[in-house]
Amino acid sequence: MEYKVCILAAGKGTRMGKLAATMNKAMLPINNKGVISYLIEKFPKDVEIVIAVGYLKEKLIEYIKFAHPDHKITFVNIEKFEGIGSGPGYSMLMCKNHLQCPFIHLAADTIVLEEIPKPIINWMGISKIDDVERFCSVKMDEKNIIIRLDDKVKCDNKHAYIGALGIKDYETFWSALTNNKTLIKDEIQVSNGSNALLEKELKGVVFTWLDTGTIKTFKETEEYFAKKQIDETTIEKNITSFLFKLKDKNIYYFENKEDFERGLKFLQEKGSTILNTGNNMISFLP
Repeated sequence: MEYKVCILAAGKGTRMGKLAATMNKAMLPINNKGVISYLIEKFPKDVEIVIAVGYLKEKLIEYIKFAHPDHKITFVNIEKFEGIGSGPGYSMLMCKNHLQCPFIHLAADTIVLEEIPKPIINWMGISKIDDVERFCSVKMDEKNIIIRLDDKVKCDNKHAYIGALGIKDYETFWSALTNNKTLIKDEIQVSNGSNALLEKELKGVVFTWLDTGTIKTFKETEEYFAKKQIDETTIEKNITSFLFKLKDKNIYYFENKEDFERGLKFLQEKGSTILNTGNNMISFLP
């Protein structure tokens, strides 16, 4: 079936502290690879991926172009990526013109281990957690059909929405998201649109969820892939340089120009095959 993917990566990542001071949270490294790479690699290269960008967008765009040059990617600039009336629902609305077909929505700080199903039905990615108040949570019937969404409220639901949503009935979704101006914690949420999918039928799909949206969960996700404990103080700092390692290439990231020039000279003198150079990054063969 024909479908697209929408990744929301415009926000500032305020819960990430100093870690997101120099990088958009979508490109923060988990096991030597930017978080957003785990999402992009889930899909065939001919599936168009629409990515909402805002905070530190130049670096994020450069990373994605260097890391995934063969994927079909459309970037949508989100000027209002913070403040009252912003939020994931607002960013998605700015992508509306590019998503006039069934599509999959993904939050940029979500990693899942399972394959992501196509939007042949309306489905919502969920995971069982102890404290649902920080999230949009769901109440389901015995067949995992979602009968109620509770967004960022204290309740007795057991499963939270993880930022993965398959939208078959996109016209219903867009109509609701466009017309529902409700703000939750001063932001327009995706639930303003997904609530309308309950009338069409919205199935809960349980995923193994690795959250990278807070310092604590970022550390836990890094430990999952590294298979060892990590000192939290080592990740609570600005990233001024980093070596990303992907399947077929490496990407050096440098925050300042002097380090960039030194890194480029080092690779040239070493005889490395350089694929691309940008403002902050150099891609080269391992």
